[in-house]
Amino acid sequence: MEEIKKYPLGQLFGRPFEKKDFVILDSQDIFRLINDDANSHVQQYHQHDFYTLSWLESGQLLQKLDGKTFTLSKGDIFVACPGQVHENEFGQEAHQVEGGAILFSPELLQQIKHQAAISELTFLDNVFSNPRLSLPDEELETVLSINAILFREMEKRLPNLAMVKSLLSAVLLSIQQTIDNSIIQANSARHIEVYKKFKHLLELHFKENKTPAFYSERLHMSDRHLNRLLKEATTKTAADIILGRSVLEARRLLCFTEMNISEIAWSLGYQDPSYFTKLFKKATGQTPQAYRLSMS
Repeated sequence: MEEIKKYPLGQLFGRPFEKKDFVILDSQDIFRLINDDANSHVQQYHQHDFYTLSWLESGQLLQKLDGKTFTLSKGDIFVACPGQVHENEFGQEAHQVEGGAILFSPELLQQIKHQAAISELTFLDNVFSNPRLSLPDEELETVLSINAILFREMEKRLPNLAMVKSLLSAVLLSIQQTIDNSIIQANSARHIEVYKKFKHLLELHFKENKTPAFYSERLHMSDRHLNRLLKEATTKTAADIILGRSVLEARRLLCFTEMNISEIAWSLGYQDPSYFTKLFKKATGQTPQAYRLSMS
């Protein structure tokens, strides 16, 4: 069974042990690095330990994330977060697209989050959100103009880190503003804050703790209150989100490993594989085996 490998940002440049916090690339840079001999051993499907924010200015491109395929076209932004299983699948037409990508570390994101206005970004670290975001022409031009300044700054021998942080903040806020403007009734900061804390706990404990009570107790609130806040933030209950996280992990294991159904069930904390199969089918409409066959 082949383990899903997680690659650091330095791996792109053949220097996996070199700490990098920020990179901006145009589409030609991306294809050159992917085809570089230094990356010839990189798994077709893999994880990153950094955020990737890609954009498309022309053409079409396929992206695979956590077993799902997304078609990107002009004006689309594609978000891949640390730990998500990403698969490179570039055909000949991919080299005809124009666009680029910003790659940045969780540490850099934390450094700029001290600004109150950027304390919450709903499109990052949300496994239930659509990673493909479509920006209207005006908003896309705003993002591209900021990116142009970022390109110029990063071409300098000694880029100004404070400026890079400010410009990255501006890009993220522009995207968030577009999302907020598309929501009729925006969630309060309190709802988002609780959701983020819940999600962090869930990432640590979803394999061994699957009851809402475990999480509500650690968030110092009742099950009912937690459910209300989560439903207003995501339209899903705590139980839905907990199950969804297990199903997401199961999908990854079904697609990218040779583990059998029982092994997957046990690895996710389900002692009864038949019960796991029942839950998976209820959530996806397919049995685990049928899902694996459909993705092969």
